[in-house]
This record gives sequence, structure tokens and C-alpha cells, in this order.
Amino acid sequence: MDAQSANRWVISEELTCVSLLALMPACAIFLLVLPRSVEPTNFPGLRLDSKEVTRVLDRDRSLESRDGSALERELWKLFLEQGAAERGLTEPPSAFVRRRDQIRRTLVGIQEAPGDKSIEALQARAARHLELALGLSMSRKNAEQVLGSFPNFLERYQLAREGILLAPHFVIRTLYKSRWNLIHDLPATYAFSRVERLAYYGWLTLHTDSAALSLRQEALYEYERLGGSRVAEAKGAFYFQQGQYERATFFLERAAKQHPTLRLRNYALAAAFKRDHSGHLLEQF
Repeated sequence: MDAQSANRWVISEELTCVSLLALMPACAIFLLVLPRSVEPTNFPGLRLDSKEVTRVLDRDRSLESRDGSALERELWKLFLEQGAAERGLTEPPSAFVRRRDQIRRTLVGIQEAPGDKSIEALQARAARHLELALGLSMSRKNAEQVLGSFPNFLERYQLAREGILLAPHFVIRTLYKSRWNLIHDLPATYAFSRVERLAYYGWLTLHTDSAALSLRQEALYEYERLGGSRVAEAKGAFYFQQGQYERATFFLERAAKQHPTLRLRNYALAAAFKRDHSGHLLEQF
């Protein structure tokens, strides 16, 4: 081989290597976009309308700043006593029963006033004191009265981990308002605005896999009824986790049509695979 031929051979080899190197990223991208079965382990994130959230916060600031009646002050005092009891303050069972009766009677007195905003005002006051307690802007004793057993609730329902808050501020204050309701024997979302109910049910649906199945099913139903976002994807992931692969496939395929993404397409493939093969897998045992 003469020198010119040798040079041509070397150049040809170099061009081949360059071409292969250029082709490799394209092949990698092609492989990444190929349909493949991926189990839907994650739910879509909770999305809330920022304007609705702002309206609630503005309303609460207005309500919380008003002068409360004597009955409101009495009910607030009983609420703080309940928080102290939850933090381990020793008291006989009779004291707990007596306080519950006092709370019930006081609340009835407040509710008798037509068109009164006392309940919403007390909820707003509770949310404001929660913010002060979490921000270490009050004494430890007062913070314990305000928080009660709420830190355990935060951990149980995955709003916090090892004392670090994970959920958005609005969700946390909404769940605390729900605690206020339950202490007063009111429904969990009593006097809530639409966005607060979305925050409550949306968190239980999308971010709390530790909740009881019946509670998550109810939350999912309410979240859909309220017009929550990405409901089909949430339903698909929920039914997949419960092993209901027929339903999971239906909703994940619907979600993939509504939002054509590789992730949702792969979720739908995983559900369809489980649907088509779960019976065969059971026959082997």
C-alpha cells in the first residue's frame, strides 16, 4: 500500500469513528423514547389556583383581626386546653368528657346567631397561631397548646418527615383547620372554600399512601367532584396500587390521551401488561 492509499484509509477510518460517535447520542435518545413498561409509583402533584389561595388568605387575615365575642373567647380557651391535654397533660377522664361537653354547648351558642362568621374567624385564628407556633414566634408552652398532637398528624400523613415540613404552607394550614373542626365535632371540611377542600382531599389523594384505603377512596371521589387536576392519572395510579389493573389501564390510557407524554404512555403499558398477565402469574402458584 502506497502512502497516499494509506492516508486515505486512515481518513476513512477516522470518518467512520466520527460517524459512529455522532450516531451514539441519537441511538440513546431513540432508546429513551421507545415505549416501555414503567409502573406508576408516583401520583401527579397537587395543583391549586394561586388566585383562590390568595383570596382565602386575605379573607382569613380580615376575619382573624376582628374582635371576638365572649363565646368565641371561651371556645378558644377550651381549644387550647384540648391541645395541652394532647401533649400529655395528665387529667382524669372526667375532665376530658367535661371539656367536650363545654365545647359542644359553647359552639351551639355561637351557631345560633344567623349569618355569623365566628366559626370562620376561629378557624382563621387557629391557622394564624399555627403559623406562629411553627415559626417559633411564641413560648414553648403556648406552642404546645396550639399544636397539640398535630405534629404526629403531620408525620402520619406525610406532610412532614422527622420534623421537616414537606407540604406547601397552604396545605398545612388547611389540614390544621380540619383539626380544629374535628375537635369541635364538625365535619373535617366544614366552612371550607373550594380551594381548601381541594387542598384537603388532594393531599390525601395524591400524597398520602399511609392513609386508610376507605379514606383515600373518599378523598379521590371528592377531589374529582371538585374539579381537581389530572384526575384520570390519579385514578390510574390509585387502582394500579390496589391491583385493579383493568381500571388502572382504562384511566391511564385516558390520561395519556389527555396529556400525551412518554411517562403516561409507559404507565399505561405497565397497567396493560399487568392486566393481561396477572391471571397467568396467579396460575403458577
